[in-house]
Formats: sequence, structure tokens, C-alpha cells
Amino acid sequence: MPVFSFMGNASQHPQQVPCYITHTNEKTHDVIRSNLDRSPMYAGVIEGVGPRYCPSIEDKVMRFADRNQHQIFLEPEGLTSNEIYPNGISTSLPFDVQMQIVRSMQGMENAKIVRPGYAIEYDFFDPRDLKPTLESKFIQGLFFAGDRLTALPVTKKPLRKVCWLVLTLPVCLLTKKVGLRRVLRRISAYWLMTCAL
Repeated sequence: MPVFSFMGNASQHPQQVPCYITHTNEKTHDVIRSNLDRSPMYAGVIEGVGPRYCPSIEDKVMRFADRNQHQIFLEPEGLTSNEIYPNGISTSLPFDVQMQIVRSMQGMENAKIVRPGYAIEYDFFDPRDLKPTLESKFIQGLFFAGDRLTALPVTKKPLRKVCWLVLTLPVCLLTKKVGLRRVLRRISAYWLMTCAL
């Protein structure tokens, strides 16, 4: 963590790595437009509307057709990694199209894709339809461990829910197997997890 004080010195700052910028271009946009029929978001396979603050590259090209380029931030994945994350081209297009998109941008002509992009669709499960153990009242054995069923950055609140699940799931399994009827009360489990974190 950087030192935000006049009393700190440069040796206390963590090592930094630079980010770079490239841009999409007309060739990039042509590749995207000619493959929209292969995009689950545009072909109707995914029906949800993506977040407005993080549009896919398909959305950027279609919604802002007057723009001849879009800024892409090239962010190193770590201090010792040679992987770069091209922030700004989230996409649901197939791998072969993603390769064409990436390699159409200046400075990326010889890039390799380590992990292709993918699209997810958000949904909602009413918390009133969950038992105190976070098991679904309608689907036996389906447990919810957080706000979403997707891999997103863990904050303390979802982490507590994961801890709750880790504490509760074995109890539920024992209940079904041995016939126990003991479930931690939320307030006790919450206090236990708060102390542990």
C-alpha cells in the first residue's frame, strides 16, 4: 500500500508497474460488426442487459457507431507475470473472433490469448425463499453463499456469507444423515465470523 503521508519515503512504496493504452480501430470494428450474429448477447442467447457502466466491446461499437476508436487499457496482471489484461474489450464473441479483435489493435498484432473472454448473465434469488441455512426452500441441496452465484471479488459481507455456508452446510448434511436438528442461530454465527475476520 502506498504511503499517503509527508512522513513516508519512496522506499515504503510497493513496486509499481506501468499500464499502457491502445485503441480499437476501423479494422477492429469491422471484425465485430461482421460477427455480431455469433455474439450470444446479440443473437438472443443471453437476454439480460449488461451493466451500463461496463459495456461490452460489441455494445460500444454498435451504440457509439460515430466513434472510430475506443480506448483500451493494457494492465499487467502482476509484478512477475507477462500477462496483460486488455481492459475495455469485454466480449461474448467466440475465441477466433477475439483473436482477430485483439490482433487488429496497434501493438497487439502478435498477442496470444491465455484466457478468452466470456459473458455472464445476472439473475436474482429472493432471500425470503431461503432457509436460515441459506438452502433454497424449493430446491433441496442448493445453497447460496453470497450475493451472486458468480466469481466476483470477495468483500467482507459475502465472505461472512461464505463462512456461514461453510459452518452450516456440514450441519445440514449431518442433519439429513444422522437426524440432528441443530442449526446455528444467525446472530451467534455472525458474531463468530466477525471475530474470525
